[in-house]
Amino acid sequence: MGTSRKCRSRQKKGDLVYMDPPFAVRARRVFRQYDPSTFTSNDISRLRDWMERLDSEGIDFVVSYAESDEADILKKHFEHRTISVRRNIAGFATHRVPSNEILISNSTA
Repeated sequence: MGTSRKCRSRQKKGDLVYMDPPFAVRARRVFRQYDPSTFTSNDISRLRDWMERLDSEGIDFVVSYAESDEADILKKHFEHRTISVRRNIAGFATHRVPSNEILISNSTA
């Protein structure tokens, strides 16, 4: 059984699921330092399916994702908010500039 299925089998109504997937953003360089396998547009669709499944089962979730066309797919028909974040992984401090992320949720709380 895959990791996502193991986690999914333990979730129940009243839980809050936080998802912070790698970004599959076509307009940006792909960060591969953590794992050489990338998160692709197919994974965006799978993530969206999980979000819809959680919502239909009454399980609250929050997804954080880079502001992008891909985030537009994820946030459609869900609550969302744009926040400014600062990355601390760039090799040189001058390259550590703020960027926007979208917080997507099926809860209004």
